[in-house]
Amino acid sequence: MRRADRYQQLMRIARQLVAQEGGDALTMTALSELAGVAKPVVYSHFGNSSVVIIELLDTHFEQLTLSVNEKVQGAETLEEYVSRLVDASFDFENASDLPIRKITNGFSSDKLVNEAYLRHEEEFVKHWAQLLRACGAGRGEVELAAYAISSMVSNTIYTYALKPRQKNARETMKKLLLSLIEAVAVDARVKFKPKLLKLNAASSTGGQKARARD
Repeated sequence: MRRADRYQQLMRIARQLVAQEGGDALTMTALSELAGVAKPVVYSHFGNSSVVIIELLDTHFEQLTLSVNEKVQGAETLEEYVSRLVDASFDFENASDLPIRKITNGFSSDKLVNEAYLRHEEEFVKHWAQLLRACGAGRGEVELAAYAISSMVSNTIYTYALKPRQKNARETMKKLLLSLIEAVAVDARVKFKPKLLKLNAASSTGGQKARARD
């Protein structure tokens, strides 16, 4: 099997293993056994299991970022932007075969994995801070408000994305987001400029090293 194909196979198996049994089940031994290859083959692609998991995180958030940016493109008002962003986030989580919270919520036992996850979460906080500034929020309120909004969005999506009440959760969150934004930026709907916004994916050293060997 070509090296690139083997890499894709290992990543596919890793995703399935994490989705079924959680991040702790992903070991180099388990990966080699499920792939039917010797452990040196796995180590030739990844230095350790943390690198594999970080690569999974990177791929997940890169794809999420692309999906959200595509869906919000063309939004002309704050209400439309928030609506599209919420729907895009829920849709992506619905379709994903990798429950991120089975890996970490930023407080797992693996320090490197936590750091990788938190780098991605920080990008969402930066995005909300950018949005709040674009809405005219005061400098002293932006940091805390962005963190609170980002946490609420992430937790709500992970909790309700696959539940029967998902539709209600989507619409409720849209209302809450607009209320929170307008609480710190009274003229938000007037001042908002959607073309100034873009969600970015964080870079991760673990993932970059793994890709560099391919």
